[in-house]
Amino acid sequence: MAKTMVIGCGNPLRGDDGVGRAVIQALGGVSLPEEVRLVEAGTPGLALLDILRQADRIIIVDAVAGEGRPGTVFRLRAEDLEKPPPGSCSLHDLGIAEVLALGRLAEPEALPGELVFVGIQAACLEPGREGLSQEVAAAVPRAVQAVLEEIGIV
Repeated sequence: MAKTMVIGCGNPLRGDDGVGRAVIQALGGVSLPEEVRLVEAGTPGLALLDILRQADRIIIVDAVAGEGRPGTVFRLRAEDLEKPPPGSCSLHDLGIAEVLALGRLAEPEALPGELVFVGIQAACLEPGREGLSQEVAAAVPRAVQAVLEEIGIV
């Protein structure tokens, strides 16, 4: 089992929803400790629970649809996701907060000891649109930095 897993979520065919994948790809060019595993999860829905079982510590990177300024990067802990904000913390059928709530009810012992969510405020989520908006593309290095800080590299 990996000690730390960084999971990039999202759909690159929905514009900025592909930012999780972009961050994972950028991290692929960084020398990471051996116990860190990178995963491009796409839009996993409930399958996220199976992925979460594979590490002691999870860092999820995903786009966020909200009222904030596009490109804003923020971090949340698992306890911050207990009650999803209006509109949810994710763009998928079952958002990350909902999947975590189900996991806490069904199999709390299977969830990782630590979970961090690195979110990037999306600007454009148009279906069929490939590529990140300028604001979100500019935020990728800041999101990478946030992940590296969580891992303890910086």
